Amino acid sequence: MAGLPSLRRQRAVSLIEAAFAKERQNKGFRLVHYSVRPNHLHLVCEAEHRQALSRGIQRLASRIARAINRLWRRRGKLFGDRFYGRVVRTPRQARRLLAYVLNTHKDMARRGQVLRCIDPWSSGRWFDGWADAGARSPPVGPAAQATPLVADAGSLLLTTGWRRHGLIRTDERAPREAEPDALSAQ
Repeated sequence: MAGLPSLRRQRAVSLIEAAFAKERQNKGFRLVHYSVRPNHLHLVCEAEHRQALSRGIQRLASRIARAINRLWRRRGKLFGDRFYGRVVRTPRQARRLLAYVLNTHKDMARRGQVLRCIDPWSSGRWFDGWADAGARSPPVGPAAQATPLVADAGSLLLTTGWRRHGLIRTDERAPREAEPDALSAQ
């Protein structure tokens, strides 16, 4: 994505989130959590089958690319040819995945700085599994949106299974091997 603006700008995030709202639960595909990174997206999705997942990601990528290309007055591909998928099979993997997606913005912090906040460009504002949720301030700006842009999880792993390993702290960093599906902008 060399030479392109960051996806983590208000206007770009608004367009991305509008696409999420339209495709969050559609044709056997559910977008459960997300994080907008400067040049890609991290998504936690559920699907009834492999084809539903593939088509759901395609619909999202297409809708987002059209909107962002209009915003940036450009043509051509925005995302790479494919997404990187990882199947989560255990409650521990599910917890690591959620911690990674919802707390990835901590990697952008300066060395030694501890962030105890919820990334406003993620689905963390609707996540009910924060260990320290009482300590967070009321959402402002893009985080103030009350209607969830994500679907409720349907799998046991993403509803209750991951909780066996403890709630997630807002200052927690997940191991890199928990990296989720990502759509990378070119």
